[in-house]
Amino acid sequence: MTPTVSIIVVNYRTPEMTLDCLRSIVRETKDTDYEILLVDNASNDGVIESVRSEMPNVRCFPLETNIGFARANNFAAEYATGRFLLLLNPDTLVIDRAIDRLVAFAGEHPEAKIWGGLSLRADGTPDTSCWGRVSLWGAICRTFCFDSAFQNSRIFNAEGYGGWDRRSIREVDIVCGCFMLIDRATWDRLHGFDRIFFMYGEESDFCLRAASIGARPLFTPDARIYHFAGASHQVETEKIIRGLSARAELIRRHLPVGTRLGLLINSWLPLVRAIGYGVGGRLLGNTNWLARAKTWWCVWQRRSAWQTGFSTLCLKR
Repeated sequence: MTPTVSIIVVNYRTPEMTLDCLRSIVRETKDTDYEILLVDNASNDGVIESVRSEMPNVRCFPLETNIGFARANNFAAEYATGRFLLLLNPDTLVIDRAIDRLVAFAGEHPEAKIWGGLSLRADGTPDTSCWGRVSLWGAICRTFCFDSAFQNSRIFNAEGYGGWDRRSIREVDIVCGCFMLIDRATWDRLHGFDRIFFMYGEESDFCLRAASIGARPLFTPDARIYHFAGASHQVETEKIIRGLSARAELIRRHLPVGTRLGLLINSWLPLVRAIGYGVGGRLLGNTNWLARAKTWWCVWQRRSAWQTGFSTLCLKR
């Protein structure tokens, strides 16, 4: 029987969390026919052996090299047979029949083509879950910390949908890739994630490309997961550089007016952070802030590697 949904989980050195994630899928998914595809990005952490022993129905794909989040999902999708693809981070837990609820929601709103649910932090507070497209004003607010200083402002945190409590169904620009249900036909039409994205930004690019062919991503608060974000991140400097590279690439691709200015403002972000943390750390004697200032200064010094997007990214793929 062809499953309704193919659930893709990409592991990178989070074996225990990945096992807990897979167990939560089995425990909480009762009304939906599904298959699970697990890709391991050359972790060598024993997760494949553990999963094969405990959950033999999971289709496992151990890779010899780390090809990144985007390409790993593309790889798994080639073997998936479901009418929907569900991308699920390994550092998540499915609760309250979330997958059943999200698939049912998709059936009620087939025109959306992409659907997302509510991600909760470990303390139960709502995580980002979805956000708006890149904009010149958004770049200004992000670089100069207006979005974090005024998180509930629709003006200063427009990309983060400031002022919205995530308790209502809403059409959004971008659904977070940690819990993202996609119509298979739409995925195939767009050839999945763009391979240039190693990690970060791939879901934003995909959702914006999907919108250009008629998709209208929808968010529902009724499908909920826990997301322990950051569990598989690499060292801080490299993580920041990947994130800034991804944002620069999104600005180049999806900001039709003011692209050069947007890239310039985005490139100032680490300098602003380095100065802010450095001054604040010295005035208050805060060693953590001084350490963060050093990290941001390192990122600023390496700006030639990321400030125009992935075309100049000097990280290993």
